[in-house]
Amino acid sequence: MLPKLNSDSENRPRFEYYPPGSSKLRTVMVEQTPFIIGRGENSGLEINSTSVSREHAQLERTAGGYLLRDLGSTNGTWINGARITEQTLHDGDAVRIADICLTFVCSSLGRLQSMVTQPLAAGPAPADTASTPARVAAARTLSESLLRVSLPLRREEVHELPFRDLVAVKVGVDQPHAGLLESVDSPDPGSVAARFQDVAWLLAAQQSAGRAPGACTLLKLERRGRLNGQCVAAFQQAQLSLPGPGALGVSVPWEWVNDSPQALRTCESLRSVGARLSLENFSGGARCVESLAPATPDFLTLAPEVVRDIATNQRRAQRLEIVQAACEEAGVRLVLPGEASAEDSQAAQELGVTCGVAGSLEARESAFASEQALL
Repeated sequence: MLPKLNSDSENRPRFEYYPPGSSKLRTVMVEQTPFIIGRGENSGLEINSTSVSREHAQLERTAGGYLLRDLGSTNGTWINGARITEQTLHDGDAVRIADICLTFVCSSLGRLQSMVTQPLAAGPAPADTASTPARVAAARTLSESLLRVSLPLRREEVHELPFRDLVAVKVGVDQPHAGLLESVDSPDPGSVAARFQDVAWLLAAQQSAGRAPGACTLLKLERRGRLNGQCVAAFQQAQLSLPGPGALGVSVPWEWVNDSPQALRTCESLRSVGARLSLENFSGGARCVESLAPATPDFLTLAPEVVRDIATNQRRAQRLEIVQAACEEAGVRLVLPGEASAEDSQAAQELGVTCGVAGSLEARESAFASEQALL
């Protein structure tokens, strides 16, 4: 049954958004339909921007739900990162009109959902991409998880060798949601993928309290296009959600940083705001370690192929020994991947590698957190 347009503000349909340059959430109630969104003064939701048409989009109440229709606007209307002509809106959908990201709400939401509607950084309008059924289904699954604040997280522990003292915990989005994030990835900072990534970081930071005393919590970056100023802003918001003192950092694939000066500068910015840094799947040499300055990481996790057979292959062992020496000079801790065999792990320790990922010891932990965990 459709929510009625009545005086109960908790159930009436509405749009929530953060105006540019403001940290205060604005709510615009849908008093009646059709409801116009546009630049015109008579719009139900007036957006003062030259990139918005006078009558940009229209919300209608139909037998099937609330339908959002683009009114032939110049710059288009977007739902969950995909451009639409008309599409039924569901509770929690992200609607983008020019440079404003709105969240459509037709039920009572808590403070956490309001937090995730806030765009953490400005960005360009998304490219025009086809709205395939699979992509729409993936966006719907992610949106539903956001509304329930039920995000599956995967933890991987990094231990000191050979005594197994815990030194860091890597936390990322577990499957199948991690794969869904890739399928709906978008440069839109207000997309469902961006919001899902940011809320995962908030939850991981909040859950870090008391779980690994003395260890660093490393937030895994799931989307390559997020390795920019948006990532820095999201990390700072995660820092604010820490319930107490603790070390927080970011885990990024090494290949994303290796070929991109901009990505390296982002890592430098992360360090400047207090983030610990871990680069994953490293397969480079000693010069690659040196090239990471001034964003020198705290941890460098080796790619599985780098350590494979080092117990019996002298050339590979010598190469790893050179990399280890470069890391030691730079103050970087090399980390063995969880896939390393016992023989190769022992050989790496003899070369000076002091840490290892215990992913096979503590496999998956689906952390379904309630809204109360952040309040």
